[in-house]
Amino acid sequence: MSTDFETALTAAVQEKHTYCENTLLPQILENYRGLHSCASNLLSILEKKGLIVPDPYRLDKKIPDIIVPDSGSFNEQERAKEMGIRLSDFERILDFISNTFKLSIKTLTMERIKKLLALNNTFVWGSLTPNHTKPNSQGLGVIIQNVLQGKDVLTKSMVTDILSNASKYTTKINACLKEVTDFQREYYKYTIRQNILPKLAIDSAQAERNLDGTVQQIKKAMITADRKQVIYTELVGELVNELYGPQKEAAQQAALERLKTAAPEAEQKKVPKVNTRALIMDAVRIFSGIAPQLETINAKIIENKNILASEHNTFWDKIKAAFRKAFNIAEKPVQYDLTITDSVTQVQRHELLDVQSFVDDINRRIHLYASFSSPDLPGYQKMLKVSEQDICEFLAKHLTDCHRIMVRLTALDTYFKTTANPQNKPRIKGMKIELTALKNTLIKSNQYKAEYTSYIEEQRQMRQLGILSDGE
Repeated sequence: MSTDFETALTAAVQEKHTYCENTLLPQILENYRGLHSCASNLLSILEKKGLIVPDPYRLDKKIPDIIVPDSGSFNEQERAKEMGIRLSDFERILDFISNTFKLSIKTLTMERIKKLLALNNTFVWGSLTPNHTKPNSQGLGVIIQNVLQGKDVLTKSMVTDILSNASKYTTKINACLKEVTDFQREYYKYTIRQNILPKLAIDSAQAERNLDGTVQQIKKAMITADRKQVIYTELVGELVNELYGPQKEAAQQAALERLKTAAPEAEQKKVPKVNTRALIMDAVRIFSGIAPQLETINAKIIENKNILASEHNTFWDKIKAAFRKAFNIAEKPVQYDLTITDSVTQVQRHELLDVQSFVDDINRRIHLYASFSSPDLPGYQKMLKVSEQDICEFLAKHLTDCHRIMVRLTALDTYFKTTANPQNKPRIKGMKIELTALKNTLIKSNQYKAEYTSYIEEQRQMRQLGILSDGE
């Protein structure tokens, strides 16, 4: 290996490593978060519509590493159940990648990249059809077709937008993963050059005559050095061709070409300007995902309220109701005495909740939040016309409001379960799964808002210090 090539290779590897860590991996993470938001919203919509069966073991499943959901065949009678499990698993793995897994060149090995590519192919978002050859895309395609053939215009718009965005996010992720894979392949060969070859006494003339024998010699040395490492014979063969092959100069040049970054060096070093409006609108879009979650919760509240009301539907209750109707006397509002527990101090307090007013308020919020869930909807378009500060203040207010609603919903869930008569308790609809999903959506939206706020504050301080001008 010539000194000039070795120098150029080392510089190219270091530059590409920096580019992957600082540019490609953040892009992958950002797009996985977008894809996770799509999967989460789609899961909520399909569960609310009763088109899939929620996974009863969802909260018990642990995600220790990147895994790929089941993609095997299933009976058509099991479609709703299987799609509920597989879409839920897909969403949870995306959540793990977005919020727990540490993306780095060290952790994103070629084996993990293969798993990510398989994960991304769990559902072919651009062609979910009832006649798709892959079971997951075929099963979900049937369900999606039911949604798109329905009369709910808002839901159809939301689902169409979700599928379009999911396809775009997946395409971007796969493109970045391909570039990271190309680097990992070259980096694999580079580590052999650095760690294995100096320990071997390879005769160049003999190696040129017996390339296959040289490959076996290097592989044997690699196993001796570390029995646990994965041996890629193809890459070892590429390395040998670059060192001793008849076209080694061309092979070396090809290796350097593969290590070139996608953008010019000057452009890489330039700090990209953040689109702050897009960032805060992402927070709003994620927040809008609570609309279908709240709709499911509201339906359960009404059903549970009717169960409790049925326990007091005695003969005298009917007489009183008839009397009120005859004399046009308004019914007293139904109020529940909730026990609210402070999450920090654990201090409990009591609060009388007017159930119908509470349900009506949630209904108003469902319609409001759903109105800006898609760029095509009037609410979203209207929000684009106001200032970023107004959007941020609007989001902050409603995040706070929804946190208070969650506190009451948690207390209300407990109230229904403890107040119902023993014979009615099995009929009470629990809200634990929906409350967990609601909490996660609020957390993610708040994370985006916090990122926006942090960036704005950083820019403000840099202007005060004179580092940035007012126009930047």
